[in-house]
Amino acid sequence: MLTTLPNLLNSKNQLKALLETALKAEGEIDRSAASDAVYDWIDQLHQQLTSDHLAFSRLQLENEELEVELADTRDWEVEEKNYTLHRLKTGSYVYCRVTPTHNAISDYYLCATCFMNKVKSILQPVHKAFECHVCNSSIQGLPLPKPTIEML
Repeated sequence: MLTTLPNLLNSKNQLKALLETALKAEGEIDRSAASDAVYDWIDQLHQQLTSDHLAFSRLQLENEELEVELADTRDWEVEEKNYTLHRLKTGSYVYCRVTPTHNAISDYYLCATCFMNKVKSILQPVHKAFECHVCNSSIQGLPLPKPTIEML
């Protein structure tokens, strides 16, 4: 990359040498050759700057994506603390909401597989099982009691 300090100093020295050669050139052919050398150097510099600009733009985009990912991870870490792994009477595991007193209480269950993948998927009761509509898992368990107005 041209944008390192040693490369910039080297480029400055190259341009200085080319300009000195152009100023000292005698005759039309020497001036034309020196002028061509300066224009070639400028063209190479332009190509390098364009390349550096594209690389910088890609790095900015990647940085923005990483910042969003970091914010999502922090949000998940906060949200994750509101749930605990709970064993149903059938032996299946689900995640349920935790109260401030750390009692596992919930009128819904979350799929343990999805939860481990940072996805909150509410298990849907189907007969005497629960189904996850995200990962299609089926979990044996007794249906939850119907929520009352007080629970909502």
